[in-house]
Amino acid sequence: MKRGLLFFLFILLLGSVSANYIYGDIYISELGKATFIVNTDVDLELSGLEFENNRLKGETFDLVSMRSGVWTFEIDSGYYDTILLDIHLPENLKRIDLVEGVNYLIDFDKGTISLIDGDKGLYFKIKYETEERRLFSLLYFFVAVTLLGLFIFLFVKFKKKKRAEFEKIFPFINDKEREILEVLMKGPMRQKDVRKRLGIPKASYSRYLANLEKKKLLTREGKGRNKVLRLR
Repeated sequence: MKRGLLFFLFILLLGSVSANYIYGDIYISELGKATFIVNTDVDLELSGLEFENNRLKGETFDLVSMRSGVWTFEIDSGYYDTILLDIHLPENLKRIDLVEGVNYLIDFDKGTISLIDGDKGLYFKIKYETEERRLFSLLYFFVAVTLLGLFIFLFVKFKKKKRAEFEKIFPFINDKEREILEVLMKGPMRQKDVRKRLGIPKASYSRYLANLEKKKLLTREGKGRNKVLRLR
């Protein structure tokens, strides 16, 4: 608040001592919470605000609403001889759509509206829009990371379960067949690449694959040298 101007106008409007005054700051958050740091001799009787020793302070959601992406701040109180309020709009202010009520000055750079008036009822209304803040981007990021973590957890759990199932049948297959299955547990692979990795002779390799197919532990897809081995 421009304290010098405020003080000058306050003295000018008050004269000496005047009843029914209100001056100070109202800060509006991105979520529609209005924080009051206000001096007044009239209690606005809003939920969340405390009135003591002509000081009105606290936080309230009673004055701000949002509909179809447009926020509305509206205050409608009684008569005041002096009205000197600074309304601080959210930092992510995008644009102002409507302003009406008592006399005001707008500082677009700071996103502040100064209400300067008196000898009338306090009514002020502003409609404004905000940009999506990093707060919500971080929230979306957190949700995405959580879902990714859940997917990885379920995938690992599935792999462990699959391994446990194969370990039950390992006693009924020979060592080479077991090596083939262990390679395929990491994912499907071309038939010739599996043989090359394990260094198994071609003749015996075909026999191992035939045995595993009979036991319904793997399938072969495709034709010729590009056949792909996949666990059932």
